[in-house]
Amino acid sequence: MSTPSFDVAILGCGPTGAVLANLLGGLGLRVVVCEREPAVHPIPRATHIDEETLRNFQATGLMAELWPHTCEFGEAEIVDEGGEVLLVDRIGERDSPHGYSGSRFFDQPAFEQILRDGLRRYPQVRLELGLDVVDIDVRAEHVVLAARRADGESLRLRAAWLVGCDGGRSLTRAALGATMTSLAPRRHWLIVDTLLRDLADADSLPGRFRYRLERERLSIYAHGIGRNRRWEFELGEHEDAPDEATVRRWLARDIDPARLEITRIAKYAHNALLATIWRSGPVLLAGDAAHMMPPSAGQGMCAGIRDALNLAWKLQRVITGRASHDLWPATNASADRTSSRSCAAPCSSASACRPTARCSAGGGVGSCA
Repeated sequence: MSTPSFDVAILGCGPTGAVLANLLGGLGLRVVVCEREPAVHPIPRATHIDEETLRNFQATGLMAELWPHTCEFGEAEIVDEGGEVLLVDRIGERDSPHGYSGSRFFDQPAFEQILRDGLRRYPQVRLELGLDVVDIDVRAEHVVLAARRADGESLRLRAAWLVGCDGGRSLTRAALGATMTSLAPRRHWLIVDTLLRDLADADSLPGRFRYRLERERLSIYAHGIGRNRRWEFELGEHEDAPDEATVRRWLARDIDPARLEITRIAKYAHNALLATIWRSGPVLLAGDAAHMMPPSAGQGMCAGIRDALNLAWKLQRVITGRASHDLWPATNASADRTSSRSCAAPCSSASACRPTARCSAGGGVGSCA
């Protein structure tokens, strides 16, 4: 059995892996992308992109195709239990140097499909969908991946470099022997993704991203793009996920649940985690494999795309002999301060919005009152 050889193997074809593959393809490198799932996940997980991430997506050369699948994020508001508006703020970087003004909602499944289709521009880039990598053999100068297709066929792939973009349960991170350091207490939330059955119902829902401060729990509403609407509800430390009847009762504060198609109800642990090692020899981590953060500030995917931009030019220079392997350190030291702040900040912002006794009595906005 022959073993094809590549400059870079990418494990995982979510947004981070797909952007990295497009960038490396544009730089002329031989790339293989291994993705376990045969198709794009149909339900969006990330919903928000900021100005810097828009510019980073632009670097793929696909912005003309991506842009129609975005819409203006606009303003965010904090309301009290009765719906009174306590604070309104525009979400965006003032005087942004990135060429875009204001954050945007985006359709993640559409983005991922466009990014995957974009790889066809590069004959030296190979996309392997439905391929389960079962072993990573790390050697001094390269890695060898053992993989299996859905039909049982086995194959081996060799690459000078491996970038693990394989998410929170990263096989690549395990191969490095890296662990995740917690930067803030874990918090449990329930995410409810829905589609409006009738787009006209959008007019009866909040036109802004909304934090609702209640005695029982903090909740978040995101108006999304198209018919997508998302609600998030904070859960207690030992609280079980509620049944659908309870979820529908919570949704009824904003809309008749019969007007919605519920596509997902999922309990999530919102973590702020940072990998102890980001590189060992020819193996690198990116995206959720390297760092995880709560979605409160909408920076999880944005950080992964930033990783892809950072790695692409460095890999190209090292592989072509224009820079040494010391271009990045073996640990995450060079990114530690920035990543730590990015991972922990959403926890701080969520805590700031959590109602206190004073807030519940009408005396202030959240625990910062």
